[in-house]
Amino acid sequence: MKKTSLKINLKNPERVIYAPNSQRLPGPDFEWVRSSKKNPKYDFIEILGKGISLSSSLKNSTIFKNKDQLLNSFLEKNKKSKYPIKHKKGEIIDIWVLVIWCADDFPKRDKKDKGIIVVNYYSDEPRDDDPITDDYPSYFKSTSKINIEIIVDKKTFRNLRQKIMVEYYSSSEFEDIIVNNKKISKKDREYEGNPFKKKSFKPNILTIEFDPDYRGIMRQGDKDESIWGYDFLINNFRLK
Repeated sequence: MKKTSLKINLKNPERVIYAPNSQRLPGPDFEWVRSSKKNPKYDFIEILGKGISLSSSLKNSTIFKNKDQLLNSFLEKNKKSKYPIKHKKGEIIDIWVLVIWCADDFPKRDKKDKGIIVVNYYSDEPRDDDPITDDYPSYFKSTSKINIEIIVDKKTFRNLRQKIMVEYYSSSEFEDIIVNNKKISKKDREYEGNPFKKKSFKPNILTIEFDPDYRGIMRQGDKDESIWGYDFLINNFRLK
């Protein structure tokens, strides 16, 4: 296996969310954890940001480099993408979302499985009835992006969750709720708070190791030009 790693600095995320008992995501993007329940609900933490560091072997590969946008199979012929962030062929894809799951919620999972990386060169176009505004994180403004999911132990998950909630309860959003005596439904409630803004907060660096030769291919059709992404199983990761 090649020694390859992807590193993400979590110190300046664009958005950090804790979603308790949520149906927004159906669970980790692995076949082995698909629940037999009709409407499964899970806790997860979602971090959106921009900026990555690659090991030397990955810098020399094309895995994390943008492809020709003219080959975007999600676009009709001669149509331009509605995404506001534009990319040139060969530029590094450095926009990402990190979803963190708690291992205790998936007791039947294979203990060797750590997570997954999905590199999207192209994505479905935004809907006309859901316009992208300036306050959206970069992830929602770009057709190319990286999706990362990892599973951590209960102690690590609880630590992150508690720190996010502390930041939420000191936010202007929560202050507005209290001052104006607003009634907020707990159903599908998500809490936004960024503990990473404090320089002393740990963990704040995620390093992921994976084998770039062991990949799943996502495509529309049989031609190489129709490939819109790859996924890679995570062999190991360090969150510190």
